Amino acid sequence: MNRAHWQDCVSFTAGLRLLLAPLAFRIDWPAGLYLTHIAMNSFASGLTASALALLEMRVFLRCLELAILLLGLWITCAPWMLGFHQIPFARAQSLICGTALALMGGLSLLHNTWNNMP
Repeated sequence: MNRAHWQDCVSFTAGLRLLLAPLAFRIDWPAGLYLTHIAMNSFASGLTASALALLEMRVFLRCLELAILLLGLWITCAPWMLGFHQIPFARAQSLICGTALALMGGLSLLHNTWNNMP
């Protein structure tokens, strides 16, 4: 039985955007900033978010929604934790996608009809 909710689709889209952001967009980086950790964080976070959202479309566990919520919080804080907050596009990308993931994970956890979920 397929019970995918709109929150899972939004989470998948946000993860896909993070996954493709380093490849799809040309970003002018400040001189001297080591970029590999920024691109790897975006790629790994996007891949994880997309995989969790796809899994959540098929298997309904609260721990998956909690994982999406926590991943969204990490992505939101990553510009300051990894030191790329001075790059406007990368910071905005992280804030928008991270906030979307955290909200979708939180909304899914609060959904009233899922009381029988493990």
